[in-house]
Amino acid sequence: MENASHILFEQIFSGSTLFKNQQDLVNQLIKDPETLYHIAESDIHDYSKAQSRLKTYISQLLSDNTTRNITEDLKSGLIVLLKKKKAINVKEAENIVIKIIDALKVQNSKNSKSEIKSSVRDQLIADLNEATYIAIITSKPLQIEIESEVNFFSLRTFLFKDLLNILGDDTKDLKKYRFNFPMDSYGYLFWRGLRRILTEFITKHNKNNTLSILLKVLYNKFALKTHTLSESESKAKFTNEEVENLVDEILILLNRNRFIMVFHTKAPIYGMPQIILNPTDPRNMKVYSLLEDEKNELYIFKYPEQDSILWRIFVWDKLKSKDFVGEEIPYSKDI
Repeated sequence: MENASHILFEQIFSGSTLFKNQQDLVNQLIKDPETLYHIAESDIHDYSKAQSRLKTYISQLLSDNTTRNITEDLKSGLIVLLKKKKAINVKEAENIVIKIIDALKVQNSKNSKSEIKSSVRDQLIADLNEATYIAIITSKPLQIEIESEVNFFSLRTFLFKDLLNILGDDTKDLKKYRFNFPMDSYGYLFWRGLRRILTEFITKHNKNNTLSILLKVLYNKFALKTHTLSESESKAKFTNEEVENLVDEILILLNRNRFIMVFHTKAPIYGMPQIILNPTDPRNMKVYSLLEDEKNELYIFKYPEQDSILWRIFVWDKLKSKDFVGEEIPYSKDI
């Protein structure tokens, strides 16, 4: 597969390269009003801040030593820029962007680690920690809880602790989370619960005078707008309404960039709750099922490699098709 840097900065398309270098790519993404990175050059403070953030992100994305997620904003921004190049037609522009994104995915994929674990439960937790994409299929509402018994594995507790931990840690890149529910009402309950948990998280930082630090971390993860960060720098404390607005913005951006996705489908996929790790990466995909008996004891089953491959072919690939994907439930302030 072609190297992303080669396609972006070295490969010749009708007599010229797509971009001169990383800085040229950053500048074009920010200057073009049709991209989601756009900041007016007249707004010197925000422009410089956005330029620095995007430059760091692009550099890390193309690095052999750093792993970063590829945002939908970057993909759409590249399509906008390439469609405007006179020597490249619309279809060719889209195909070139697909090649770039595919090359970046390969470059940023993590190698699987040794699986010497003491138990299936420990193995699941280790795999959840290492995964970059977690898909959940469950027929029950995923109630939001933060506290749970230490010795009892709680999927919902793990997922939301994991998300909050990543959001607040500038050394960790965001994971992708996809949830499939059999009823749209479960999706709405999920978003409301997540909004409540995130509000508590932001409020805690607000009370501890650490919110400004957290917002800078979120900004670098593309979970906060440049304008919002600039406005926040002059605030010592945030009102409850301002905290609510921050939470809405964070969830909207996480959803828009496909880091958190919620789907409602009536396809017959709901038996035991399933956890699918890295479903888009055949080399590192793992499938687990959870079974709770009448005594509330939890049993965890890991699919053998061959069964995981079959599950991907007969369930995951079908689930992404138009016939079975169902309806996405996007985050909205009105949920």
